[in-house]
Amino acid sequence: MSKAILEKEEEIERLERELESARDEDSASEALHKEKERYENELAQLRKKLEEKEDDLRDYMDDQKRLESEVAELKKRNESSKQDAIVADQKKKILQLEDELAKRK
Repeated sequence: MSKAILEKEEEIERLERELESARDEDSASEALHKEKERYENELAQLRKKLEEKEDDLRDYMDDQKRLESEVAELKKRNESSKQDAIVADQKKKILQLEDELAKRK
């Protein structure tokens, strides 16, 4: 009978070790799962930040194009204004010359 008792005690000890080992594996698995979730959350946050930065860059590029277009338009206007000023100056000189001619006649 004591042999049967010893065998049962050994079986109980073996089962307890297996149970402890399984608990350790569960704990490790749970820790890994939590770490995976943390990394997934960090990745989601980084993706969101990247999207925001990409949006900012698109806005910046759109503003850059708009400003370049405005500068080109202002340069055209400036050139046109210069040409208008030259024409007005030439008309003034023509009138002065015509006045001089009229006075000489």
